[in-house]
Amino acid sequence: MAGGERIARWERGASEPRPDLLLRLAEILDLVPRDLLRIEGDHPDLRALRLYVGLGSTELVERAHLSRPTYLRWEEGRWERLPARSTLQALAAAFGVTVPTVVRAFRAARADYTERRKQH
Repeated sequence: MAGGERIARWERGASEPRPDLLLRLAEILDLVPRDLLRIEGDHPDLRALRLYVGLGSTELVERAHLSRPTYLRWEEGRWERLPARSTLQALAAAFGVTVPTVVRAFRAARADYTERRKQH
């Protein structure tokens, strides 16, 4: 796909740039990655936090010392209980945010998941 077509798809919301590309684009444009994202609602979910810092899921789980399947399940909103405080702290450090921000991101992911299930 040509560069212009790819960017047009991003602008329409038909696809999203990979986190590493988002990070490079932000650097080229002298922005932070979150300046290139549009987040719906009051609080970003886990995926948005990850994209804010320009990380792929593999990079994030390596930084936070988590299993990728577990993290992806959380990111999708498929969780029943919040993880242990130490895990929340590891995620907060990887995202560069506070623990309460991570807790809100978990809850936003869960709310999105619940809403999607109601629609089906």
